[in-house]
Amino acid sequence: MHGPLVLVGGWSWDGVALRDMLHGQGDPRATVVPTAAMYEGANAAVDKVAVLLGADTYDVAPIAGRVQAMDGAQAASLARARVVVMPGESSIHLRSVMKDSQSWAAVDRAWVNGAVLVGIGGAASALVDPMLDDRGGAFSLGLGLVTGLAVVPHADLWGEDRMKRTARLVSRNVALVRVPDDAALIWRPHDGWTAYGDVRVTLDGCDVAVTALPSPA
Repeated sequence: MHGPLVLVGGWSWDGVALRDMLHGQGDPRATVVPTAAMYEGANAAVDKVAVLLGADTYDVAPIAGRVQAMDGAQAASLARARVVVMPGESSIHLRSVMKDSQSWAAVDRAWVNGAVLVGIGGAASALVDPMLDDRGGAFSLGLGLVTGLAVVPHADLWGEDRMKRTARLVSRNVALVRVPDDAALIWRPHDGWTAYGDVRVTLDGCDVAVTALPSPA
């Protein structure tokens, strides 16, 4: 059975809900995949994840490009992970590196088998489809764990005009989820979607509840 999917708006979220979830599962060791943070500083992103999790021990999967993403040993390690955390702002880099790779297939397999999968910032946008392209605010093909769902991370830091332009680019029947820097959206297999913080969802221009969001396929 699928594990939880956690989409975090930014680093201001205190992560209590995530830590409680992991504690209920026996505090499994996390694997951090900082691919989306390669341009902003992967080591700093890993350190921030450790603070978010309150973890002294964790593993790091240093997947910077396609060569590492296609490495069989790396993929085998990811397939065994019980918690996978993907931080960083470059949604397009994460998608480009991971799409159709052995490592992404391993992450997907781990998640289907019950692992917790966490995306933070731009990485959260890349996990769904359509993906918000960090290079300009348009939408592109994402990794597709959930389809018909677009995530705007750091939504509270966006200006009103920029948000309106982005909302106009969303296709019909695609839910646009604004997740502030201090908020998160979590899907659990038995409970569906839950918002932590001031998460706003619109569908075809109308406000809807998070319970209306599509579930993973």
